[in-house]
Amino acid sequence: MVDKTQEVYLVPSELGEIDEELLEPGATVILLNSDTWGQGAFETGRKLMEGFLAALAEAAAGVRAVVLVNRGVLLGDEGPARHSLDALERQGVEILVCSVSAREHGVVPIVGRQVALFHIVQTLLRAKKVITP
Repeated sequence: MVDKTQEVYLVPSELGEIDEELLEPGATVILLNSDTWGQGAFETGRKLMEGFLAALAEAAAGVRAVVLVNRGVLLGDEGPARHSLDALERQGVEILVCSVSAREHGVVPIVGRQVALFHIVQTLLRAKKVITP
């Protein structure tokens, strides 16, 4: 049983169903849990993450989804990272935004779609490979 007093909604609710194709085993999934890459200076980390996403948008073959959790949801805001996420989405890569993280960070996703943690867990469990830069 899910304890709804924790305000972490683990079951799909008003966020709709996830695409069955996304749940097929064998996909590569990119998990972004921060808006920076590494633990050095913030600006350097942000530039590295923007560069990672730009390179990914150029070579996204085999990538099924990009999952944004925690501070990763901030990447969907204005700026170069968002443009790379837009490009990935146009190529058919699913951009999944954690609804809990979006709410906690006060973000209304511009790119991708909000999903429950349940969907994120299912996506990660079925992935052949999960990459977290």
